[in-house]
Amino acid sequence: MEGARPAGTAGARELSNPSPAWCQGNPLAGGRRSKGMSLRSTTVANGHGAPLGLAVPGPESWVQERLRTILLASLPKPHFERACVLGCGDGALTAALARRCDQLVSVASTEEALLKIERRAGGLANVKFERRQLPDQWPEGRFDLIVLGDTGIEFEATERARLAWKVRASLRPDGFVVGCTCSDRGGTGKESVANELGRVFPWPCRTRHEENGFRLEIWPGSAGSSTSPALTAPPVARDLSIREPAAERAVEAAAAEIASPPPPEPALSAGWASVLREQFRPPARGLSISVVIPARDEELEIVACLQGLAHQTEISSDAFEVLLLAHNCRDRTAEMARQFARQHRGLDLQVAELALPTEHAHVGSARRLLLNLAAERLALLGQRRRGGVLATTDADTVVDPAWLRQTLQVLRQPGVAAVGGYITPRPESLRRWPLALQQRRRADLRYRLLATQLAERIDPTPGDPWPRHFFHRGASLAVRQSAYQFVGGMPALADGGDREFVRGLLRRDLVVRHEFSVRVRTSARGEGRVEHGRAASWQRWARELAEGAAESRVESASSIRERALLLAEIRDLHRRGVAPGHWLWQETAERFGCDIPEPLLRAPRQLRSFGELRELWGAQLPVTLLPQSQAIEQLRRLLAE
Repeated sequence: MEGARPAGTAGARELSNPSPAWCQGNPLAGGRRSKGMSLRSTTVANGHGAPLGLAVPGPESWVQERLRTILLASLPKPHFERACVLGCGDGALTAALARRCDQLVSVASTEEALLKIERRAGGLANVKFERRQLPDQWPEGRFDLIVLGDTGIEFEATERARLAWKVRASLRPDGFVVGCTCSDRGGTGKESVANELGRVFPWPCRTRHEENGFRLEIWPGSAGSSTSPALTAPPVARDLSIREPAAERAVEAAAAEIASPPPPEPALSAGWASVLREQFRPPARGLSISVVIPARDEELEIVACLQGLAHQTEISSDAFEVLLLAHNCRDRTAEMARQFARQHRGLDLQVAELALPTEHAHVGSARRLLLNLAAERLALLGQRRRGGVLATTDADTVVDPAWLRQTLQVLRQPGVAAVGGYITPRPESLRRWPLALQQRRRADLRYRLLATQLAERIDPTPGDPWPRHFFHRGASLAVRQSAYQFVGGMPALADGGDREFVRGLLRRDLVVRHEFSVRVRTSARGEGRVEHGRAASWQRWARELAEGAAESRVESASSIRERALLLAEIRDLHRRGVAPGHWLWQETAERFGCDIPEPLLRAPRQLRSFGELRELWGAQLPVTLLPQSQAIEQLRRLLAE
């Protein structure tokens, strides 16, 4: 496949000129040949079948040239970040691929083979030449393109399988493997590593071309596959502990495993719940949705909030109730809510008052009390009320007229446990802020949406596809009653209880949708009730302006991409049922330059959900910060590739 012309011809000398302009100054270019490593007698580019351009006389050299031409024309992308070629022949393919890669690693196992490659491609600054003993000495790092010739013909079957799994493990989820097999292997009757690709890639081959003399196959990584059934263990991995991948846990199935009542409360919390029960009417017979609102000193906002709920469209007023808890109020919040209820008899609005102890007088405790009571009310109406939905918003928030209808539409989709709404500031509230702060808010939103899009492209979240947003806060959050009880309810935290609740759902691999169609508008307050709430962002931007900071510093696109690539590989290992103590996890950690999380080391055989693995591994990589405008530009550039 690699060049038909012997080294030293005019064509070869042209390719050996200094690197072209496009790779000059490239920080990824310029790797040098690694120093000698230990050898084994098997050669990577052996004589059988003249793999990847070994120059031989006669018609077979034309076959190799044709194979190389078809390979280059069949590549799925015009440009690659980091590629690896195994079985490199005389370097013609290496030189041709170098023009389409930021960095290329060309591997051979003998000094003679390495010299042949360097004669043809040694002048290219973005090519790194490595002499390695395969399969033990595998190139470092990960690749978005790996090209295999008739590599490993003289290997034993277990060695070929092991090498194929190393290829699979070092391929980025958005990458591709090209396998080239020649029909004539010198009469050995043995297979190459390229023949093993169909055993380690469980999804369909993207491209297959076969004609007299050779076969070409291109296999996508996990991000480019349309299906991903479970894999069996490779033949070499006799110590591999494989479990059957758990079937996707539907929320209805989870409901059958739990008792109807909500989790037991501490004695003090149980007393508060008893006080609330006395203030609320029994649930209506047709009830299927319970909306809860914690409120504290919200007399200026509560009427607008309740008006949004009173004007819900395409949903029966008998199907939902609104439970409002005015806790520790020093104003007329409860009085104004009750007056609104008298004026809007069609809305099942019930108002309770409660004075919580100082250490519990926060939105986390109030929201948990309401949600637990709402789950109890739905459970009273039937056997676990699998169709029951708990929804929550804030007293300074106005929901869209289609809020409940769109929420139910999402939750009716199979396997969806919860839905987070898209949260925007109310226009009249937003106008209070200087234009410079409004611009910072828009830049922050733009950055976070681009970051979400990049992460989803590399590691798509099952059940929550792009386009999606990133909000899952108490201002707009709905969950099936069964899923709520399954994870133990809303944590009673002073700050971040809503976010911790969603993390609890994700740890159990339950699907949380982030829908743009579920919309609410909330106040853009300058003084918040919690440390990390919405107001905290406005305060941070105002502080940056006062300190003269031109813009915020945020996580770089490269950090976001690296974390998404790591999580995509973790997801793939979990989906294939690879036990946490297997050597594939260690190889993954080494490729990404991180440590295996400590809980996995303490219990290497404990089976875990992907959500738990995602949380453990996601914190292992360092974060690089950049000015926000630079990070946005990086994100746009990566998304345009």
